[in-house]
Amino acid sequence: MSNEEHSESEFYYPEVENEEYETNFYQFHDDNVNEYVQRNSQEEIDIFISEKKSVNTVKKTTTDMNAFDRYLAEINKQYLNLNILYLPAQELDHLLSKFFKDIRKLNGEKYEPGTISSFQRSIQRFLSDNKSQFNILRDKEFEMSRQVLAAKRKILVNKAGKGNKPNATRSLTQEEEDKLFECGLFGMSGPEVLQRTMWWFLALHFGFRARDESRKLCWGDIQLQRNTDGPEMLVWLCERGTKTRNGQENGHQRSFQPKIYATGSESHRPVEMSKAIVQSK
Repeated sequence: MSNEEHSESEFYYPEVENEEYETNFYQFHDDNVNEYVQRNSQEEIDIFISEKKSVNTVKKTTTDMNAFDRYLAEINKQYLNLNILYLPAQELDHLLSKFFKDIRKLNGEKYEPGTISSFQRSIQRFLSDNKSQFNILRDKEFEMSRQVLAAKRKILVNKAGKGNKPNATRSLTQEEEDKLFECGLFGMSGPEVLQRTMWWFLALHFGFRARDESRKLCWGDIQLQRNTDGPEMLVWLCERGTKTRNGQENGHQRSFQPKIYATGSESHRPVEMSKAIVQSK
């Protein structure tokens, strides 16, 4: 088709229309930018970060800071409601040194060495969360408090007999596990017993941490599979976030998928138990 078949007006766009189009475009663009900036304000970013923090870590930080504040108020009434964020490094280091040296439980008992160190880490988390430039774990200005903490840990171990982790858990022996099956606490005799037993096998073979993985486990994360000419097995396909597997770059990553094979004694049948749970849904 030649150009002669078209009038000039068909290829002509008035300057007014161009200006209006250009104005509308930039107005739309500016509105989007303003909306984006407003939606992603610093406050909302802080909320997003705080929501992703471990609930237990937040509780630990709050509890330890309350203990630090309580100690400061006890040694000097002027320190009541003191905000350590506004203290100079030298004064904060001095107060930390006294705290690490003297802190005890409310009943007067001495803390375990690891607990004293956890106080230090909680205070650092509080400082970091509130945008403080201090780092009591590394800064030269806080070397004295670190030395006091090291000396306190040594005293607790050598003179108070601390550091032996008296509340540490231990694994069940095979005899104890068999006893649970014999007395009916483990097995397939009922829904509650079946659920408890399945939890035990998953925690035992997949290395669950207390209740964390159990709460996060979703239907379909573990699947029943079979190798070629091999026994059936339960495979943990989708491992969700844990304390050591938190999505950070270069973080912990399993080199294999944990499995439970259909082997063992007649009563210890995790694969059969998983089938029973599937059938009951």
